[in-house]
Amino acid sequence: MKKYRVWGYETQGYHIDLEANNKQDAHDKAMDIDREDWQIGNDGMNTCFDINKKNIERIDNEHK
Repeated sequence: MKKYRVWGYETQGYHIDLEANNKQDAHDKAMDIDREDWQIGNDGMNTCFDINKKNIERIDNEHK
């Protein structure tokens, strides 16, 4: 499987890293994860929690 970073936005941006076969699979898996498990990221402009497919990026093994 490939690894994707899925960004979800509220008034604050959040992200979660997960493994998926493609962006649709990453989106579907992200929808099942409790929002408290997401990490705070950059500031967003949305007023309700939202996940857009354009905000899903494939990531390679990053340095931890």
